[in-house]
Amino acid sequence: MLDLTDLQTYLSFESISTSTQHKGICQATAKWLAKYLAGMGVKTRVIPTKGNSIVYGELGGDPAKKTILVYGHYDVQPAEPINEWQVDPWGGAIKNGAIWGRGSSDNKGQFWCQVLAIKEAMAKKVEIPVNLKLVVEGEEEVGSTQMETFIRQHKKLLKSDIVWIADGSATTQGAPTIDAGLRGCLNGCLTLRGPKKDLHSGSYGGAVANPVNTLATVLSKLADPAGIVKIPGFYRTVKPISPSAKRVMKGEGWSKAEFLRVTGAKALAGEAGYSTQERVGLRPTLQVTGITGGYSGEGFKNIVPKEAVAKLNFRLVAGQDWREIAKLTEQYMAKIIPSEVAWEWEIDNGNDAYLADPDSFVIRVAREVLAKAFGKKTVVRFEGASLPVTNYFAEMITPQVLLSGWAGEMHGVDENLSLAAIERGVSAVAAFWQAIA
Repeated sequence: MLDLTDLQTYLSFESISTSTQHKGICQATAKWLAKYLAGMGVKTRVIPTKGNSIVYGELGGDPAKKTILVYGHYDVQPAEPINEWQVDPWGGAIKNGAIWGRGSSDNKGQFWCQVLAIKEAMAKKVEIPVNLKLVVEGEEEVGSTQMETFIRQHKKLLKSDIVWIADGSATTQGAPTIDAGLRGCLNGCLTLRGPKKDLHSGSYGGAVANPVNTLATVLSKLADPAGIVKIPGFYRTVKPISPSAKRVMKGEGWSKAEFLRVTGAKALAGEAGYSTQERVGLRPTLQVTGITGGYSGEGFKNIVPKEAVAKLNFRLVAGQDWREIAKLTEQYMAKIIPSEVAWEWEIDNGNDAYLADPDSFVIRVAREVLAKAFGKKTVVRFEGASLPVTNYFAEMITPQVLLSGWAGEMHGVDENLSLAAIERGVSAVAAFWQAIA
């Protein structure tokens, strides 16, 4: 039986990167992890950045061996609403065949499988057949803001044959996954301003532009009801879905009924001519993620609002440059927003899509190893979310990137990771070393 006492300690750190109040705790977490790895014999150091520190470790330096760089992150999401948890979110409770707490799946517990595999090999005095490099950052949950600079500045230090981003999730049936693609992302805020203050709708309605009404019209011109984005040039560089990607999707075992059950949606929707998997993983979209403006309290306030705001989220695919999409969006807005309102288009963040060959060497090896360790067919898929660090490693370190894992549900209340998944994960890590060697 695995000893998870040290993982419980690791989970007790409230290393919430989204909160500036927790910056000191994040730094303390990095120091604790570095000290722990060093105590195992890993050559470790804490590398400061403009944000939270990065923990770096090395084990082995034999030039005759392959080198695997393993990436993880020690930062976590907030635990609120804490009163809805069955357990203390920072207690690392072990019950019902799982370890519970914020970070147990994303990503402390899952990364700990790598640590446990190293400890097990050392305890049994078994030679680890590869060189290992460990990179554990503290800002994944806020977009890995320091990682691009860190990797660029430390290319020589990070040089490896394979990068394993140990930050993936299992399917609802508990099968391990490999993400062969991730969509890119662009987040922006559109603000429309009309009168200098809210005006009486009886006295001024119909005489001055209403920013909320105008915003509704503008949004309807950005995308049609089926989800087709109307911004000129938006699809110009979008690549067709490859035959190998279509083949992989057919093998996912996707279920419409399960999809509707999990989402609670009444029916499927989206771009015609594409399957749901293709829409989610390999087609670009525009989502309005929030709208504010006017009065939304109890009763009515009969006004012409002074301002309206929409939060926009683009999910992009291979071939699209998020900076170009931001520029094209601004150019189009300049044409469709009437002159009666002032407007501002502010970009918050963005990153490009990641797309790997599902038949690449590292994916083929991992697919077989994981299936054997978990006793379930490994699901290779194209994920609709974003993970910017994947691109950074692929572009600056090696194209042989593996984004794979077996975590449970992430970010929600009662986050946990089954003990069986941890045990199988440890076995998978050791088997992967052997397969690569």
